[in-house]
Amino acid sequence: MTTASSTPATESLTTAATRRRAARRLTSTDRYVAVGTWVVAALVYLRTAARTVGAWDIAEMQTVPRLFGVAHPTGYPLFTLLGGVWSRVPLASVAFRMNLLSALLFAGAAAMIVVIVVHLGARAAFGACGGLAFAFAGGTWANANHAEVQSLHVLLLTIVLWRWLVADAAPTRRNIVVMCLVVGIGLTHHGLMLLMAAPLLVWFALRHRRAVFSPRTLATSALAGAAPLSLYAYLPLIAPHARVVNSQPLHGQGWMAVFLGTGFRPSMSGLMPLKHWWHSVSGQFDLVAHWLGPAVLVLAALGLVVLGRRHIGAVVALVAVVVLASYAQANSFDTNNRYLLGPLAMLAVAAAVGADAAGSWLARAVPAAHVQRVRTATVVAAAALPAVLLVTGFSSHDAARDHLDDTNGRAVLAALPSHCLVWSYWDLRSTLEYLHFVDGVRPDVSILDTRVNLVLPDPLTAPTLYDWVQSNPATAGRPVCYVPPPYGLPTSFAGYRLIGLTATAMPWGLARLAPGEVYQVVKTT
Repeated sequence: MTTASSTPATESLTTAATRRRAARRLTSTDRYVAVGTWVVAALVYLRTAARTVGAWDIAEMQTVPRLFGVAHPTGYPLFTLLGGVWSRVPLASVAFRMNLLSALLFAGAAAMIVVIVVHLGARAAFGACGGLAFAFAGGTWANANHAEVQSLHVLLLTIVLWRWLVADAAPTRRNIVVMCLVVGIGLTHHGLMLLMAAPLLVWFALRHRRAVFSPRTLATSALAGAAPLSLYAYLPLIAPHARVVNSQPLHGQGWMAVFLGTGFRPSMSGLMPLKHWWHSVSGQFDLVAHWLGPAVLVLAALGLVVLGRRHIGAVVALVAVVVLASYAQANSFDTNNRYLLGPLAMLAVAAAVGADAAGSWLARAVPAAHVQRVRTATVVAAAALPAVLLVTGFSSHDAARDHLDDTNGRAVLAALPSHCLVWSYWDLRSTLEYLHFVDGVRPDVSILDTRVNLVLPDPLTAPTLYDWVQSNPATAGRPVCYVPPPYGLPTSFAGYRLIGLTATAMPWGLARLAPGEVYQVVKTT
């Protein structure tokens, strides 16, 4: 005879109860812990954030939002508009405001880790430990000190995971629509969201087919997910009028090339062989282990085992984000370690669940009189992990006194002749654009940006630059200055003379390794 415990109805109730435990609602205490986590991370970032302009992407993201321009592919319209509003807050310099925005967004992701951990059935205190471990991990902290688009991406990724958990626990039309809306907002900011969200949505659709494929729910969810993408219309609409545009479509590919990133890095839209990715995994693991520390990774492995028994869908979600971001990072030829920040957040979630499980096991192993002491001790031990990251990483991540890029850019602009046109490659040009357009340094100088460079021959040389400027009626007769890129282009040409104006105050380049000099180009024949 079939017992009541094995009937389908009872099994359904048991599954529902398990799901509710794995995605319980936040209490007021949980919310206070999440807010406290945000405050602690934000205060530390406030102390260590850079105060002045940076270089390359950092300077671009300090400049473009303020001017409501267009950033490099994929354009980042959401970050641009959000930053454009934020940059008008009357607080110190615009550069510092944009650095602070990045810090606040990363701190928000740390707070969201608390929310996710609670929804997975663990205690908020351990979620705070996981959130702060993420906040003070080397990769996160280094990027939180500067204007960085990954800050908004990681925050939106954690919000997507949270809404996915909420919808999985209660697959109502409202929860499904909200989940799709957040995914759409994430896609409006960064193409990585497509990789990160796809496995979550597929898993959800397979698990809740009846709820998802209801005609009304399907239509409403599709609309909610697609509506935010209309924000990308900002790019072609504003491009003809913006002072700084770094997403000009290349070689006639159109704006779709910008959305896909092909105009910036061809590998973004291509898929490399899995063999190459596999060879990159060990290096990525070493980097993440260095950022988080081995203890956090051990707890993350334990947390995945625990979640495997409690919420297998969460394991699929966390692992999928880690694996796909790892592949995306390898697909960019291992140059963009910022793609690993999403996996850092997922590992921090798993580590918090693992620490909570370890504490519960220890509490069950001692007499009842000592349970509270053991619980307190395990929280203190877990809190030691982000504390160690904070203490050991503070001096190396303190960027508040780093003024090298600002000093270098101002020295370059000061050395230029009156009313000259200057071309510089990307790393330095973004710094010059900030100082020129935002801080108003050397308003008489014109910086030749990406739109102009598209007209010039490829590769660009000092003679082609000079001839192009002098053949243009609008610029003929103006001095021409040239900053050679740091990868071996010649600086001497027959019929032309390059007069050195100044050596840069510091080496530049992505790793600040290549020395540079600023030249004025003069035709001798």
